[in-house]
Amino acid sequence: MKIRITSDSTCDLGEHVQKRDIGIMPLQVNLGENAYRDGVDIDPDFIYSHYEKTGQLPKTSAVNLVDFEEFFAKHTSEGSAVILFTISAEMSSTYNNARLAAEEFENVYVIDTRNLSTGGGLLVVSAAVMASGWVFPAAPTSMRRAPGERSWLNAEERILKGRQSPGYSFSRVACNFSPRERFSCQVL
Repeated sequence: MKIRITSDSTCDLGEHVQKRDIGIMPLQVNLGENAYRDGVDIDPDFIYSHYEKTGQLPKTSAVNLVDFEEFFAKHTSEGSAVILFTISAEMSSTYNNARLAAEEFENVYVIDTRNLSTGGGLLVVSAAVMASGWVFPAAPTSMRRAPGERSWLNAEERILKGRQSPGYSFSRVACNFSPRERFSCQVL
């Protein structure tokens, strides 16, 4: 079964949307009296320009259930499973609306990224890479103790005890990242 990776527009992925074939559900952006669909009718440059001219910050509106149902129907029509990543449920009702709409579909899964923008975007791109069949290196089962470090729990223990996020462990393996070094990580 094909897995279709999707997200709301807060993931801010730019060219990676087409490169990774990621489905995007635009949130509504309100500037003054005007409403726009994020990434469709409006882009960040327009928002910044509006702010510089008026001093008004944009406001967003969550996607409603009907729009999510149509979005899910479109992406499941060919038998694909759909995974939707949303902005944090603590910041928006988008996740809850998507979750309620997903109840009408057999293979739709909604994930609360607990992030906004880049944090959620990294999760979306990682999922798109995995869905395309690329296999990530195995997560480390232990890490070497750094000089001067009193103790260094293995990665699984650190995650289970809430001292390290799974995303951090992934970035450490995929990007060859050490917290004591500068690093750069390119999206594959």
